[in-house]
Amino acid sequence: VRGLVQNASVDGIAISVINTEVANEVIGEAIAANIPVITFDSDAPESQRLAFIGTDNEAFGDELGKVLLQLDPEGGRAGKFGIISGAGPNLALRVSGLRKRLHTQKSDWKEVDYSPKFSLDRIDIALA
Repeated sequence: VRGLVQNASVDGIAISVINTEVANEVIGEAIAANIPVITFDSDAPESQRLAFIGTDNEAFGDELGKVLLQLDPEGGRAGKFGIISGAGPNLALRVSGLRKRLHTQKSDWKEVDYSPKFSLDRIDIALA
């Protein structure tokens, strides 16, 4: 992003945020250079970005939990879940929504001890 700002080679930037602290900084630099920035899929709400386009990620996780409860309401057949994820803020909100839904319903759904497992965007970790 800094290269785009320093070279003034773009009229605008769209970012899917992985690290909000870093994003806040570079978005501020772009805005200071009069380059508009929006975020999509994963947000940096404390940044100076002009807009966010995406889903309500916590509601997404809640809906996932509803589906699991429809498939196995008691949690007795499947009953255990694990989360393998990247570490972006959007994914953390989805996990939060899922956990809240499964913990507020009376069921035996349990999260395995090694969850969440962050893949660091590496296939070997995700598949291990």
